[in-house]
Amino acid sequence: ETKLMDEKEKNHIRDIEELLHSFAEALSIAIDERSPYNGDHTRRVAGYTQTLIDFINKEHDEGRCEIYFDKTHSTQLVLAAYLHDIGKLAVPVTILNKSSRLGERTQKIRERMRLLRAYWEIDFLKGRCTDKEYKKAISDIDEMMARVRKINDKPELDNEDIAYIESIKDKQYISEKGKKFFYLTKYEVDCLTIRHGTLTENERLLIQQHAELTQKMLDKVNFRGSYRQLAIWAGNHHEYLDGSGYPNGLKADELSVESRILTIVDIYDALTSKDRPY
Repeated sequence: ETKLMDEKEKNHIRDIEELLHSFAEALSIAIDERSPYNGDHTRRVAGYTQTLIDFINKEHDEGRCEIYFDKTHSTQLVLAAYLHDIGKLAVPVTILNKSSRLGERTQKIRERMRLLRAYWEIDFLKGRCTDKEYKKAISDIDEMMARVRKINDKPELDNEDIAYIESIKDKQYISEKGKKFFYLTKYEVDCLTIRHGTLTENERLLIQQHAELTQKMLDKVNFRGSYRQLAIWAGNHHEYLDGSGYPNGLKADELSVESRILTIVDIYDALTSKDRPY
C-alpha cells in the first residue's frame, strides 16, 4: 500500500511538472508573438539552455567539470529559460517593435511638413512673406525631410548627422496670431540623435525593466521546494560578472551558475539573431 502511495505521489509530481512546463511554453508563444523582432527568441533560449546543460553533463561525465544537472534540476532551468522574458508582456509594443529611430513618428513628421508648406504658401499668397523667404522656407522643409529620412534609416550616425539635428531642433514656424509650431518635437529630436540602434535612453530603460518585472511576476507564483530559485534565475539573466548588468548590478560572487547559463544563451541568441533592430 505504501509503495502504491509513493507511486501515486511521483505521478502527481510528474503531472504538475508537465503542466508547469506546458504552461511556460504557452506563455513563451505569447511573449514571442507580441513582436516580430522577438520571433522565436524564448524557445531558442530554452533550446540553447538544454544544449548547454547536456554539454556540461558530458564534461562532468568525462571528469572535466564538477557541475552536474540531474533531470529535475535540468527541467527547472529549462522552465526558467521559457519564462525569462515574461516581463516583456508589460513592455509597450511600440517599443518592442521599433525598427527605426522614429518608429511610428515618421508619418506624423511627413504630415506636419505638409501642413507647414501650406502655412508658408498661405503667408506668401497673403503677402506676409517675400518670394525669397517663401522659397527658402520650402527649400528648408524639403532638405529637412530628406535628411530626416536618411538619418532615420542609418545604422550609425556620425558627428555631422548629430550636428544637423541639433541645428534644427529649435526651428519653428510662427503664425500670424503668434502661435508657435516646432518643426520637430523634443522626442523626435531625441530619436534622431540616437547614434546606434533605434531606442532612446528612456525606451532602453523601459526595455530593461522587463528583467525586474520577470522576477516580480514569477515571485507571485507559489513555487515550492527546489523551484523557489526559479524566479531569481530568470530575473538575473541580464546581470554581468563585473556588475555592469541590470536590474541590480550584481557581481560574479552574487550570481548562480543557473543565472549565468541563462545570460550566456540569451546573449548568444541576441548576437546571432538578424531580427533585433534595437
